Amino acid sequence: MNRREFLDLLSRKVLVLDGGLATTLLADKIPGPGFCPEVFLLSSMEEVVAIHARYVRSGADLLLTNTFGGNRARLQAAGLADRLEVINRKGVEAARRAGGSRCLVAADVGPTGLYRKGKRRPPSGKVREIFREQAVALLSGKPDLFVLETFADPKEVELVLEAIRRISDLPVVAMMTFAGATTAMGFEAIQCREVCLAAGADVVGANCSSGAKSVLEALKAMTSGRAIPLAAEPNAGLPRWFKGKRRYQEDPSVLARYAPRYVREGARLIGGCCGTTPAHISALKRALV
Repeated sequence: MNRREFLDLLSRKVLVLDGGLATTLLADKIPGPGFCPEVFLLSSMEEVVAIHARYVRSGADLLLTNTFGGNRARLQAAGLADRLEVINRKGVEAARRAGGSRCLVAADVGPTGLYRKGKRRPPSGKVREIFREQAVALLSGKPDLFVLETFADPKEVELVLEAIRRISDLPVVAMMTFAGATTAMGFEAIQCREVCLAAGADVVGANCSSGAKSVLEALKAMTSGRAIPLAAEPNAGLPRWFKGKRRYQEDPSVLARYAPRYVREGARLIGGCCGTTPAHISALKRALV
C-alpha cells in the first residue's frame, strides 16, 4: 500500500488500531532495570503472536509490532543490541502471522530515550543513524506502514521521519505524547504537527498521555487552523499500584465514550496505548459501528 492509497482508505473509513501490547505481555510482572518487552520475540514469540491474535478477534484493522523499543539505544541497555535485526524482523512477522490478510501491519518505532528535559540534545547524525538502522531492519519484514509513538521532542520525531523517508515511501503515522496541548518537554501541539508534516508524516496525532481526555485535548489543539487526518491512541489512564499489582484506571467504556469525539476532531485511526486490552478494542469497535 502506497501513501496515496493509505490516505484514500482513511478517507473512506476509520481504522481501529490494537491496544497495549507490552502491558499485556507483562501483565502484573515488574520488569527489572533495562528490561525491554522485545525480548519476548526471541524467547516467547508464540505468546506475542497470541496477543496480536486476540486484538484481531477484538476487531482491530491494524496491528502494531512489538518493536517500540527496538532501536540500538534501548536494546543496548538490555544487552540485546546484537539481536536488533532479528528482533525487528520477527516483530513484523509475528503481527503478520496473527493478522494474515485481515489486518495491516505497522512497524512500531518509539523514541531512543536520549532526549530528556533540561539536557542537551544528542547529535542529530547519531540519532538519525539509530533510526535508520531500525527502519532497515523493520523493512526486512515487509510491513505495510510505520507508526511512530510517544515522542515528546519534535526534533527527535523529525530525525526518525528523515531516516525513514531516505529509505522508504511507505505511509507513516507520527504520534506524540502530550499533557493537554504541550508535550512533557514543553512543545506546543501545533509546532509538533507542523514539524511532523514537513518531515514527511502522512498522519499525525497523540498517544499515551494521561488518558482519553488528555488525548482529546491534544487533538483539538492539533486541528487548529488545519483539517488533517489524525490518529488517537490514549492509554487507559495513569497506572496505580494496588496490593502489589499495577492497575489502570480507565475501563473500556471510557475509550468507547471518547472514540466518537475523536472522530469529530478528525481522527481516522483510533486505538489504545498502555493498559488497554482486547476488551477496550472491542468496545471501541462497537462505538464506531
